[in-house]
Amino acid sequence: MKKITPKTKLSEILKINPDAAEILFEEGLSCIGCPMAMQETLEEGCLAHGMSKKDIVKLIGELNKKSEKKKGEVKEKSEIVRGNKIKKIYNKVWELAKPYYEKGRPMDIDHIKWHIKTATLVCQEEEIDDTLLLPLVILHDVGYSKISDKNYSKIDVRKLHMGEGAKIARKILKKVKYPFEKIEKIVYYVSIHDSWAMGNNKEYNEDLVLGTFNDLDFMWTATPRGFYEIMKIFNKTPKEMIDFLEKDEKLEKRPFSTLTTKKLYNQYVKDRKKELKWH
Repeated sequence: MKKITPKTKLSEILKINPDAAEILFEEGLSCIGCPMAMQETLEEGCLAHGMSKKDIVKLIGELNKKSEKKKGEVKEKSEIVRGNKIKKIYNKVWELAKPYYEKGRPMDIDHIKWHIKTATLVCQEEEIDDTLLLPLVILHDVGYSKISDKNYSKIDVRKLHMGEGAKIARKILKKVKYPFEKIEKIVYYVSIHDSWAMGNNKEYNEDLVLGTFNDLDFMWTATPRGFYEIMKIFNKTPKEMIDFLEKDEKLEKRPFSTLTTKKLYNQYVKDRKKELKWH
């Protein structure tokens, strides 16, 4: 089996070990998500982030260890990012939602996996009701599977994907026998989750679950994958994306609902700005 070495290019690492992105992010190497850095070697990326040679050796050992373990394991039924202690019912919801995302936007599988992982962390840190937030983050964009118009910024497209998404969400939650009273709340959230685009800010500021979801959905645009995907979709330059992250009306009209989401967002923005200075 091919081994990861200091000279392995970042573009090759994920092919060797699909779990490498999570390991690298944990070590602060967010540049794995930057297209401009993909031809750098692992050693170059590590040194740019201030890692010592000893740290690099240790990281390579971890990457190869996880890679070998992955090859010998039977593939888990759930494809949710490893390490999350998600309740079985959330896994069932994800398995039923995933086929819809495969028909939706190209970035949506990664988008939802990141949402699940980060929402789980925020629920633990802030004691938010995960029985509402987790199904919401898993199901919120399933409606794009029914949309043929690829201009995702159009108001009509946003409205349509929320309406279609609410129908699909209800169907999935009923199938897994989710509590009825929670189904109604989650379906409602899905039906309005992008209504900020129509001028609705009040509800996000008054409802902790909906506000936290909005924090996460906006935060995705500052993640390594989200930053460059959104940049392509809206034809922005890297500098324009940074301006968007720092000046978007969300920051004033729908301020972060929790300290955890605010801290995570600020760190993501800081990382993206560093990348642009290096490249």
